Amino acid sequence: MNNQQQIDSSLEQRAMAELEAEHYKEAIELYKQLWESSDDKKWQQQLAYCYLQRALSFGNRGMLREAFIIWENYIEYAELPYQAYDHYICWQIQAQDSNKIKLALQQLTASQLDKQYPELARLLGCLILTGQAELQRYLADDSVFMTHLSLAEIALQAYLDNNQPLLKDTLKQIPYRSAFKDFRVLLNAAQQFPVITEQTVSKIAIDSIYYPAISLLLTCTIEGAKLVQALSQYSYAQVKVATELKGFESLQQGLVESLIEYKDDLSDKVKFDLLIQYQQLWPTKFVESLCKSLLIKYPEGHKKFNKYFTSLSRAETHRLKALAGEYRHNPMEALDYWRQFIDELKKETADTNFKIALILRHMAELQTDQLMSHELIIESLDYDEDLACYLQLLNYFSSLDSIEYKQWLLVGLEKFPKSIELLTQAIKLAAEMREYEQASQYALQILAIDPLNTAAKNSLFFSYLDQSRQFILQAEYQFAEQFIKQAQDLRLGSTYQAQAQLVCGFCYMANQNEQQGRALINTALAKLHEDPVNAYFQATMEALLIELPVAHVLQGIKPVDSFILSGQQLSSLTRQINNYAKDFDSQLLLLKAIEKIDSSLKSSLSQQHYNDTLLLLLAQALDNIHAYNLLQFCSEQGLKLSDTAIWQYYFVVANVSGVADKCSTAQINHLEKAREQADNDKDDKVKLLIDGFIERYYQGHSDTSKGFVDNLLNSNEESDDEYFDPIDELFKHIPEDDLLKINHMTDELMMEITPEKLVEGLTQDEVSNEHILHAMMQDPDLFSTLMVLKAADRLGVEINLSVKDVLGFFDIT
Repeated sequence: MNNQQQIDSSLEQRAMAELEAEHYKEAIELYKQLWESSDDKKWQQQLAYCYLQRALSFGNRGMLREAFIIWENYIEYAELPYQAYDHYICWQIQAQDSNKIKLALQQLTASQLDKQYPELARLLGCLILTGQAELQRYLADDSVFMTHLSLAEIALQAYLDNNQPLLKDTLKQIPYRSAFKDFRVLLNAAQQFPVITEQTVSKIAIDSIYYPAISLLLTCTIEGAKLVQALSQYSYAQVKVATELKGFESLQQGLVESLIEYKDDLSDKVKFDLLIQYQQLWPTKFVESLCKSLLIKYPEGHKKFNKYFTSLSRAETHRLKALAGEYRHNPMEALDYWRQFIDELKKETADTNFKIALILRHMAELQTDQLMSHELIIESLDYDEDLACYLQLLNYFSSLDSIEYKQWLLVGLEKFPKSIELLTQAIKLAAEMREYEQASQYALQILAIDPLNTAAKNSLFFSYLDQSRQFILQAEYQFAEQFIKQAQDLRLGSTYQAQAQLVCGFCYMANQNEQQGRALINTALAKLHEDPVNAYFQATMEALLIELPVAHVLQGIKPVDSFILSGQQLSSLTRQINNYAKDFDSQLLLLKAIEKIDSSLKSSLSQQHYNDTLLLLLAQALDNIHAYNLLQFCSEQGLKLSDTAIWQYYFVVANVSGVADKCSTAQINHLEKAREQADNDKDDKVKLLIDGFIERYYQGHSDTSKGFVDNLLNSNEESDDEYFDPIDELFKHIPEDDLLKINHMTDELMMEITPEKLVEGLTQDEVSNEHILHAMMQDPDLFSTLMVLKAADRLGVEINLSVKDVLGFFDIT
């Protein structure tokens, strides 16, 4: 291989590399060098290919001038027929050079038009049909394209003439593979307008020259704001076509164009101005109303509003300013203007009472102060009676003021005597006040309105039983039996019948018919309960309620000391406690009844693995009736399951018998830790319980500082509080730094150690453990003191105090 051949080989390799990398300009320079050194035809072909690719690149980017220049270079090296000639013609059409378009089309053969360039054929067909008819003069007459063009022109004219038979017949003659097949779909769609489906549109490809037209046709089937939004994607000319298709008048067209123009900045000012500008399109009152509403967010429009519409009255001005205040999140300003608006309404001759009432209720929603909010609701009732308002007031006063609650309930019933909601609340109130006859009357009123009301029947049933118990207490057994009979006649079900049978049995026993009474009682209890504990508890409660000797009544009932309750049976017992607890006077009797099953209940809690939910329901019921001995036992079991804030709360409450004043500082610190845990767990109900208890503690200890350390460090200061804290006396000799450490450790131990674990860790004597544990339950300060001792031991701090010293201090031997 000579030197020139080596050079050519190297150039060829470099040229091929540039070509593969699509660096056509660089490849052209290298191929020119090869062409100059050799007249090999392949270099000419490569040059033609590179120039064509560059021309296509410029054309696709819309750089037509550059594309034409490169095309001239291409044809210098290319041979006929030219490749991508359809692209060249499309560029000329885009450039709108009529002479060059004419020359280019005249060189186009019938075969190229019909077979080689389908996209160009579709473009030319569309242009000829839409106004550039002269182009057909330059095309081959013997082409299939020209035949189909003739059919398309006939079809278009038939559409314009509304000649349906000719249109349908002509469109059928246009073949599926014709350059006018998409035109055929478009014309069919136009014929069916405004009924056009997405399926029809999908027949035309997205890249088809006809797709924008059929897409615009589909858009024209939309109405209102969606139409404006859709048209905003089109050109001005297309929007013009669309509004004409919709049959819009010039004002409507102008509005659509304006809305499209301001689509990205349709401010309240723009809306206001457009409504004024195009107000002729709507009724005057409608435009005035819309403009008035816009003044809330666009107050600068007041002057223009008064120019075009009736000037605003004082009342209307206040109303708009009130709404503007609400829009700016300024409720106080809004409330002031609403009040002024009401003052103006009162001056009007027309009846404005209902409007005033609605405004006052709206003001109540804005008012952040609950008391003032409900005062506004009360004021609104002077102008309009409204059941929802009475219910809202009752809900508010139910937890605040029983006298106010009763007053509003009675007023509500007077205004709405057939309100089931009010009558239901009246039943509950009457039962709480032991006015059972009145409760029965309310229930009967509900049943007169709604005979199938199960809740009313249920309330009536228990009202009858409560009244029968009252007559038993008064030794008026005949009346008692009448009410029992009325309860049975309600026919609410077997459980209710057994309940009535039970009370009937006690009525017989009270009336010296012990044999029949005891038989009824035993039969009823067997129907009501599968287990002896629930039966024993209910028998005890019923005996206490009518003041019969409990021991005598229970003689014929199976003892319960060794019985272990299942989860379902414990749930049933909890429901019984809650049902009897609804009567406040029964709560003291409940404690006596609970004592009768204390042993069985504790055994069940110790031996059964109840779930946390069931235990919490029991704890809530025990707390409600102040059964703190059992609550303490229940909370200990709960803490073994889950060391949650609610169990820590119940544990402390039970240890001080529900009296916040009896808490030690350690217990209060423990509760505050539990509150933090509830806060972290987002348990608002538990947090409120703890907050209320701690608040009651500090109300009774207003001069007492928080925490162990504060108490210990200030132990020498005089205090007016008569309470003696043993921690102050026992640990006053400990240095301040050590006390701080012990205090922190005590808080941690409070979260993890139960009283049983604490005692087990301090002594190995089981008998002594039980004795100390019992003493701790009686005196919470002992528990707190021993916890400090445990904390010091855990830290290894020498405090020169033993368990024996602490027990001696508390006189525990």
